Amino acid sequence: MGEESDLGEYEQMFLLEAVDLMPNQEMRRMLRDMVDLLVHASQCCSPHCQYPNCRKVNWLFRHGNECKRGHFGVCVLCKKMWYLLQLHAPSCKEPECHISRCRDLKEHSRRLQQETDARHRASVEGILRQTAADIAGNSG
Repeated sequence: MGEESDLGEYEQMFLLEAVDLMPNQEMRRMLRDMVDLLVHASQCCSPHCQYPNCRKVNWLFRHGNECKRGHFGVCVLCKKMWYLLQLHAPSCKEPECHISRCRDLKEHSRRLQQETDARHRASVEGILRQTAADIAGNSG
């Protein structure tokens, strides 16, 4: 992409962990470029923007907001939009992120993590109770 911006440090760093796990350096660069484009397009208001593919990404998000089929996973364009969001959201640290649906995805992820943590806690507590009961039964 090559353009300098003052989008903030998090936008420049948010894919590093996930992308660095990928073996292909060219693929990592391509994914970083796609996320950079997403961040740029989410803030761009210019109808004549020269940033490559900015208008396409803005159009994709407008389509995603209006599409009736996308909610059921059958729209290819909506799948592309969600893919871009899923590249961005997991590592986004901005509490009031301006990218459409980012906060929704982060909130959904947080709820899933809370449910997983609660199940894990309940499992550990059950094991501890059973162990305590076994110890109490064997000592008497």
